[in-house]
Amino acid sequence: MERAKLYIYAKNADYGEKLVRFLASRHNAGIDVELLTEIKDKEELKGDAYLISDDEDAWEDMKCRVIRLKATPETVGKDEIFMYQSGSEIYRQILKATGTAQRDGRQGEALSVPKVACVFSPGESEEKTIFALRTAFERAERGTALYMSMCGFPVMFEQDGGEGVKVGQKGLSELMLCTDLCIFEEMLDELSIPLGKLSVIAPAEHFRDLFDFTREEAMRFMEHLGKQTRFDAVVIETGQLLEFTFSILAAADAVLIPKEPGVFAEAKRQLLKEYCERDGEDELWNRFQFVPVRACMPSSWDEIRRILYGEEVR
Repeated sequence: MERAKLYIYAKNADYGEKLVRFLASRHNAGIDVELLTEIKDKEELKGDAYLISDDEDAWEDMKCRVIRLKATPETVGKDEIFMYQSGSEIYRQILKATGTAQRDGRQGEALSVPKVACVFSPGESEEKTIFALRTAFERAERGTALYMSMCGFPVMFEQDGGEGVKVGQKGLSELMLCTDLCIFEEMLDELSIPLGKLSVIAPAEHFRDLFDFTREEAMRFMEHLGKQTRFDAVVIETGQLLEFTFSILAAADAVLIPKEPGVFAEAKRQLLKEYCERDGEDELWNRFQFVPVRACMPSSWDEIRRILYGEEVR
């Protein structure tokens, strides 16, 4: 079955970015999604491609199929979608309009979400953390979800009353060294900390632990995460190139890379591609899913809490 190519073009750039990020987070093997900042001379906009837009001018003289986003529900007709509703409902209607099934990227089954997903970006990145949290929360909307960080500078989450994640707390380091699956699952119960609808695991007790873990330990850790039954989905945030980084990325069911704007971000992505080629990881590079993101970051913990507790596509 061929993949449906979806191009998103919105007058409100923030809305367009949120919609693309939401659609890409569904990991549907039947669709490709791309955000457009303009539509002039876009050769791909023809044939079986779909333009999804709220811009009336963009609807005219298009050689591809058009799905119109409407600002009011009363005016919605055939091949039109009310744009201010839940992302899940917009997604369902897009699948219906394009005749696309909801299927997993690796197994081709009905509804399926990658169980273990890695969110990776070369080096430290605030956008990567926000993207990882959004991805984890979207998983939590459909089941139990666990977030953990393998970054040198992980974010510590403190809740009201002083509870939360603290430096040196037991978590990732203990799980990485656990050899027995049954004990691993028991430790997940003991060490996971509720954070809104999510659960989180404290990062490595000391940053040097990230350099001391062996490839074998990392691979066993990923195998345990895939077999455990405590959580429906696990999202791992990572960015440093450690001895085992490519191994855990290859072992994940999906690798998401926030496609940050800017010349430096693009240069880092090109260097990442070269590193993959040098290490014989061409197949891994081809599995990377680049998702467009915005450059503007939350400026307060209140905004972070809104991310953790969810939002509609608006």
